[in-house]
Amino acid sequence: MKKRWIAAGALLCAALVAAGPAQAATPFDAYYEDPADGFFERASGFAYTPLGELTVRPADGVRQIAAGSWLGFDVARDGAALEPAVYTVEVVEGRDIAEAYANGEIVTFGTGRVVVRVFLDDDPSVEGFGAVDVVPADGDNALFDEKANVDAAADAAFEATLTGFPDSYKPYLRALHALHPAWVFEPFDTGLDFFEAVAGESTGDRMLTLRLNFADVYKSRAAGDYDAATGEYIVKDPGWVSVNGTTISWFMDVRNQLDEQHVFQFELLRYDADVQTLAGVEAILDGTFMHEAQCDYADADGRTVAAGETYAEAILSAASESGVSPYYLAAKIRGEIGTTPTRSISGTEAGYEGIYNFYNIGASDGEGNIERGLAWAASGSSYNRPWTSPAASILGGALYLAQEYIGAGQYTGYLQKFNVNADSDAGLYSNQYMTNVSGAAGQAVSAYTGYADAGALDTAIVFSIPVYDNMPGAAARATGFLLNAAGVISNDAALRTGAAPWNAALAQLAAGDIVTVLRSVPTDAATIRAYMTYPHWYEVELSRDGETLRGYVAANFVEMAVGRVLCVGQSTVFAASLEPAGSDDVVRYLSEDTAVATVDADGVITAVAPGTATVVAYTSGGVAAKMRVAVRED
Repeated sequence: MKKRWIAAGALLCAALVAAGPAQAATPFDAYYEDPADGFFERASGFAYTPLGELTVRPADGVRQIAAGSWLGFDVARDGAALEPAVYTVEVVEGRDIAEAYANGEIVTFGTGRVVVRVFLDDDPSVEGFGAVDVVPADGDNALFDEKANVDAAADAAFEATLTGFPDSYKPYLRALHALHPAWVFEPFDTGLDFFEAVAGESTGDRMLTLRLNFADVYKSRAAGDYDAATGEYIVKDPGWVSVNGTTISWFMDVRNQLDEQHVFQFELLRYDADVQTLAGVEAILDGTFMHEAQCDYADADGRTVAAGETYAEAILSAASESGVSPYYLAAKIRGEIGTTPTRSISGTEAGYEGIYNFYNIGASDGEGNIERGLAWAASGSSYNRPWTSPAASILGGALYLAQEYIGAGQYTGYLQKFNVNADSDAGLYSNQYMTNVSGAAGQAVSAYTGYADAGALDTAIVFSIPVYDNMPGAAARATGFLLNAAGVISNDAALRTGAAPWNAALAQLAAGDIVTVLRSVPTDAATIRAYMTYPHWYEVELSRDGETLRGYVAANFVEMAVGRVLCVGQSTVFAASLEPAGSDDVVRYLSEDTAVATVDADGVITAVAPGTATVVAYTSGGVAAKMRVAVRED
C-alpha cells in the first residue's frame, strides 16, 4: 500500500491505538443498494436507489468511525463477495478528509461524511455506493498532526511551478501534488479565448456522443442533428448523435478533468522504459480478448499464423520503436476496438482478407467506415503498411500517431481530441483523432489503470495542461425565469437531500407531480458517467399532506411549464443573469428545437413555427436554467 505521508506508517498505528476500535454505528442516511430489490432501509421507510449493481458496506457493518483510521469495505455482486483485486474504491464525497487506495481501503484524516463509489475494473458501469461518518478521535491525533506538519512545510518549489496557471486551476493541481509529489505540471498557453474555442469545436460533426448514455440536455437539436417532426435525433454513426455546446464546453474545461484519473489525458505521450512496463500494458488490456493472449492471426489465405508474442508484447515493442507511450497505445486500441474482436481486426473481412486495423485509422464515421479503414490499412507503403498482421498494425498505428499527431503538435490525448494548438501542423480544430466527445477522458482512465497496476503512479509523469483566456467561473450559475417557475415531474424520481443519486431520498415523486423550481445546481457526481447521465439538478419545493418538502431532483425528470407564449415571428428575451453578481462566467444560450424557436447570443428568442421548444441558458460551470416557450400561429 502506498502511503500519502512518508512517516505515516508508524504514526498510523499510534493513531489507531489511541482512537480505540471503530465506534458503534448510529443511524444516518447512507446510500446502500440491495441488488435484490433496489431499495435500502431508512428510519423513515424505503428509498429507491436507481444506480449500481454492487452492494457496498463498510467492513464489519460499521457506518461511523474515528478519524485517523483505515477502513475496508465488503463488496458483493448478486450476493457473492468480491475480492479487492477486481474492483476500485473511489472517494466521491469528502475527498478533503479521506483518501482511497488500490487495495480497496480508505484512510481518514478529517471529520465529516465520506461517500465512496465502488466499480468493477473491467466494467466501470457496474458500480455501487457506500457511506460512513467520520467522527473526532478520542485520543492522540497523530495522523492529523503529521498531515499538519507536512502542510506547514508546503513545497515552495512546487508553488513556483504554478505561476503559469490560472488561480482556478491551482486547488486541483495542489490536490494532485499532495497525492503524487513527483508529478510535473506544465502550463500550455493556447492563447485562445475559451468560448471561441468551444465555438470552433461546435461546428459540423466534430463531436458525437453515444445516444443512450447521456442526458438529452447534452444532445444537439440543431438543424441536421434533430428531426423536430418525429422527435428523433439524427444518427450520424450507428448509435451516435451530435452533442451541443454544453457538452463540448464541459469536456474542454480543463478543471473538470483535473482529478487523479482524467488528468492522464494531459500526459505527454512519450515512451519511458523506466516506468512503463509490460505488466502495466496487460493491466490496461485486462477484460479484453487481448489480455495475456497471443496475437495469432489469419493470413490472406485463411491460414492461422502463430505470432510468437502477446498483444502486450507487440504494444510494448511498438512503443519502443515509435517513441509513443505504450499505455497510451493500449488505451487507444481498447477505446477503438473494445473488449471483443471487431471486423476491423478479424482478418476475414471480404475483400480485405489478412488485413488488420487496430486503431481504425481511415475509418471515418458513417456507413462503410470499416471498409474504408481496411482499405487504408491495405494500401500504400508508409507506416509499415500493408498491415497484414496484428503486430504490423499495432506498430504501424504507433508510427502513424507519432508522426501525424504527437510529432505534429498534438502530443497529449486532449490535443488529439480538441486541437487547440495553433502551432500544430494541422491548425486549430482539425486533424482530431476521434469524434467521441468523451474519448480522451475515457482513455485517460485506462492509462491511469496501467500506471496504478504497474505500481508506477508515483513516478515523474509530465502533464501538459492547456490554459485559455476568459475562462468561465466555476461557481457561477444562470438565473432568471427559472426562479420560482413551475415544473412537472416527467417520470417517477426521488426527491433527494443533495444533487447526486447517492444522496438520501426525502420522498418519492410521481410522474405528473407539480413542483416549484427554486434554482439550478450542478450535480455533486464526481464521475463522468454520472455527470453526463444526471448533469443538472433542481432545488425544488412541493406541498404534500400539508407539509412543504424541499430537496433536489435530477433535471432530467423535470419538464418546465410554458413560460412564454409567442406568435410566429415574435421575440422575447430570456433574461438570464449570473449569480453571484460579478461572476466572470458567461451565459450562453441554445434552443433544443430550432425549428420552433431560435435564440441568439444575447438570449433573444424568436418564434419560428407552431409548437413548443425549450431554451437553455447555461454556464461552463455546469449549471443550466431553462425556459419553455409555446409558439402559435398569428
